[in-house]
Amino acid sequence: MKLVAVLGGGDWCDASVNHILIPEDMNLEKEKQDREIWYEYTYRFEREHGKNPEYISFVDWLKQHGAMDATENEIIEFWDY
Repeated sequence: MKLVAVLGGGDWCDASVNHILIPEDMNLEKEKQDREIWYEYTYRFEREHGKNPEYISFVDWLKQHGAMDATENEIIEFWDY
């Protein structure tokens, strides 16, 4: 497993960081592309046609495909401010 910090948000007003463990063979670029395809062609399509599909964030997508939350023992956070 690899420890990954997934950085989200457009600026520091809404930025997020999620620390997750991904399998060694997980390709983040491919997972991001697959999730974007799901978002565009499943999630948005269903919403545009009156359905209410469950939204899946990228981090949740990764968890559904083998990633898991990192524990406090696996992360060291240090703020330099």
